[in-house]
Amino acid sequence: LVTGFLGGLSKKLGKDNIKINSIDPGILNGGISEYLDKKSVQDYLKHSSLKRLGTPIEVANTAKWIAISNSYITGQSFLLDGGL
Repeated sequence: LVTGFLGGLSKKLGKDNIKINSIDPGILNGGISEYLDKKSVQDYLKHSSLKRLGTPIEVANTAKWIAISNSYITGQSFLLDGGL
């Protein structure tokens, strides 16, 4: 559903050089990870390629790059989950 929305909106707004993308973070240090049971976090880490949780600054840096430096990518989802 979200992918279709991104694609349609990016096609509609692309002519105005407006890029539409989403950032889809996995479990981050702090936030929801503080409230999850330890087994859920351990299972997440077990399946993660990087074997760690992400950080809010990693998500912020990605958002900054998309907003400031990205000149061509549109209609895409950036999955930030450590390689699940």
